[in-house]
Amino acid sequence: MKIINPFLAVFLFAAVPVNAQFRGDKPDYTNPRLYLEQGPQSELSTAAVKEIQGGLDLEPGAGDLATISALRFWLLDNFESTNLGEATAGQTTAAGLLAGRKLGGCHDWGLLFAAALRGLGYPAIMVDAASLRWARAYKTDSEAYGHVFVEVYARDKWLLVDPVTGRVILDYDPEEPVIPLYLDRENKAFYAVLKGTDPESYGIAKTGALKTRLREFAANLSAIKLSYPRYNIAALARTSPPIPRVSEEELAAPCAAQACAGTGKKGLVLQTSGFDLYLERLGGAYKIHVFPYGGVFGETELSNLSFSTLKELNARIKFLAVGR
Repeated sequence: MKIINPFLAVFLFAAVPVNAQFRGDKPDYTNPRLYLEQGPQSELSTAAVKEIQGGLDLEPGAGDLATISALRFWLLDNFESTNLGEATAGQTTAAGLLAGRKLGGCHDWGLLFAAALRGLGYPAIMVDAASLRWARAYKTDSEAYGHVFVEVYARDKWLLVDPVTGRVILDYDPEEPVIPLYLDRENKAFYAVLKGTDPESYGIAKTGALKTRLREFAANLSAIKLSYPRYNIAALARTSPPIPRVSEEELAAPCAAQACAGTGKKGLVLQTSGFDLYLERLGGAYKIHVFPYGGVFGETELSNLSFSTLKELNARIKFLAVGR
């Protein structure tokens, strides 16, 4: 849910010390209101926020996820996007990106997305993360590789959004630094290294500074104990997708998915929330087997859930699909 009317933010936060919580220190997640204050590179005028609001074309009473989704797709549809890597880190401003209608990579996406969210009344924090695959193979002369995500306070909790790919973690723990999302050269997870309202606020005013911080992390990775959280990962959508429902007939029929070929299995396979789900009726129980996305039967099963009725099974599928 939105915290306040965005146009009142400047007045409500006049008493907050300048740059409080915005120097790459651990954020105070118990006080989301702190993160409605824009940083030095993320300031947007009232006219700019109204421009963004007008472009979203939301229905009255649109929910938080609908608003977040609309913003992401507005950026996708109205801005020229190129992949310049970390070249723009600390070099651009939200106002400049809005005026120029060009996004040069994940830092630009994260900067404007987070600034716009704050303007719309949603506390937001940029997350500069390092690729764990790159960090493990780190050599002193290797090119640093990472990605930028955005933490947003909505639905009375913190969510994590990747505005570039449109993925959202619905049950996100902001205290957990490992982010189990994959992206081109990273096949498993990223690690949150820096957080703040914008790159300058967490000490990144030029590309070289970011490379230094990522390399420092990589050089010390062996001393860090990693844990990989299992999250409910969903995709932002232009419109609300239909909620899948399973029937007795589908569970009793031979599984028609390609992954089931030659297995003799009955039931069906669904892909939702960033996972593959194999659904079956086994004896008197209804079961959901959870696999990594794209890895049903080909990778180790992450977990399985058992239900006594079909209604309970469909309720869980609905929760996995929409987070409620």
